Amino acid sequence: MIKQFGIKFIFVPFLLLFAMVFVFNIQVFASAQIGMNASPEEFPKVIENASDLGIGIVRIPLDWQEVETSPDVFDWEETDGFVEIAQTEGVEVLFTLRCISSWGTNVQTHGTPNTGYHSGAPPTNMSDWADFVSRLATRYKGKGVRYEIENEVNAPAFWSGTVDDYVSLLQTSYQTIKSVDPQAIVLCAAMSCGVTLNLQESEQSEFTSLLNEWQVPILDTKAFDAVAVHNYYFPSIITANGVTYTSYLQNIVNLMKQAGVSDKQIWVTETGYIAQTTKTDGRTDQSSPSQQATWLSESYQQAYTLGVDRSFWLIVDDRSEPYFGSMGLADKKGNHRPAWSTMQGFLNKGVNQPTAASATKNFKDNGNGTITDEQTGLMWLKDGNVFGRKSWEESIAVIDDFNAHPRNYEPQGYTAKYKDWRLPDINELEGLVNAQYLDTSAWLNQSGFVNMQPADYWSSTDYRYDCTYAWYVVMENGTLPAAGDKYHTRYVWAVRYAD
Repeated sequence: MIKQFGIKFIFVPFLLLFAMVFVFNIQVFASAQIGMNASPEEFPKVIENASDLGIGIVRIPLDWQEVETSPDVFDWEETDGFVEIAQTEGVEVLFTLRCISSWGTNVQTHGTPNTGYHSGAPPTNMSDWADFVSRLATRYKGKGVRYEIENEVNAPAFWSGTVDDYVSLLQTSYQTIKSVDPQAIVLCAAMSCGVTLNLQESEQSEFTSLLNEWQVPILDTKAFDAVAVHNYYFPSIITANGVTYTSYLQNIVNLMKQAGVSDKQIWVTETGYIAQTTKTDGRTDQSSPSQQATWLSESYQQAYTLGVDRSFWLIVDDRSEPYFGSMGLADKKGNHRPAWSTMQGFLNKGVNQPTAASATKNFKDNGNGTITDEQTGLMWLKDGNVFGRKSWEESIAVIDDFNAHPRNYEPQGYTAKYKDWRLPDINELEGLVNAQYLDTSAWLNQSGFVNMQPADYWSSTDYRYDCTYAWYVVMENGTLPAAGDKYHTRYVWAVRYAD
């Protein structure tokens, strides 16, 4: 971390080729693909919820001086505890090795004023660092421990050396770890993506160039098994610094190809989205709990589409930290947000990819104003016109109100009390289209839903080339998804992952 009138139609031609329902080809994630960050203090809470959230790997920062407290004096108690508990729970550990040592580097004070962050520094003697790394890798060989060498080295808050200093540290670390454990997985450091900056258009290309000045020499070393990425850019709605989640990741993918390391894995070792409107550097990013859940879903889908192997959310519960503090799947009191259920859904249901399939649907009326699509595991409101027509932003707001005040909607036949409803993404909405019928809304009404309108319904998915537009589906002839400006009013429908 460091410190958008008129209707535009974009038709999807391939949908016209198939007269059938589009449902989801679901890739169910192995739990190891779902990671969570944790400080040593947060580790117990993360492990406690690992099974519930489907977490298969926990990323923990590990300062050199916490283990080797003075030359050749080692204290393994805490790290042994992390590894033993993780093994018991069937969870892997990713140690982010920080070159922070009061005796092993020339930097005596590692705290960065007013941030709480700590900068690493080049070791005074590389052999001392290599000895520490060798002992660490030997001790945890075969115990599901992975190693990330430093953190956001392009940011002075985390690394006080040069890019050449870091390259030397990475190469030594990789060679040392592999010499004692050839099966170990070693990651190079991620860059600080700069999401909290508020760059003017004239500054944006220069910032990308500065990132690449660090990323390219690191990739050229080939001294890693996976490339670590920190990506807090938004998958939709907000384009910060001229960058989106996909464009930031795509730049790294392109650099990997140029460096001849496209066969290496990509691990997004930090990602997350604010659950409340937050200011940063003169910019105000609008958000809400349901919007956070939508961004989580969209970003993970985009990540795995681009070949990401593992993705680590930033925090389980909120914490006191500028900008990033509301990125928890739960608030500070542990109250679950909609994003909690979305995270659970990845393990159980997978990422949704639209493909042609049969017209058979198994809808289950739950008797509480909801219907579950048993093919996809998605739960929908039974009434397709609870909220009426809204602008896109009003759609997000009304679903937030629905989550907060479910009793207000009992007159419409809704008696459940779920608090993780959200606007469906375009794939989820298209998954209900039955092209064998001239009117999908009529088919849905015949299948158990009520008040489905032969009209356009909003999705949560931005049109990638213009974030003032979003995708929607016309339920009368739903084989033609289109994108329209967000100020236009369309029908609103809510979805969640079934329990």
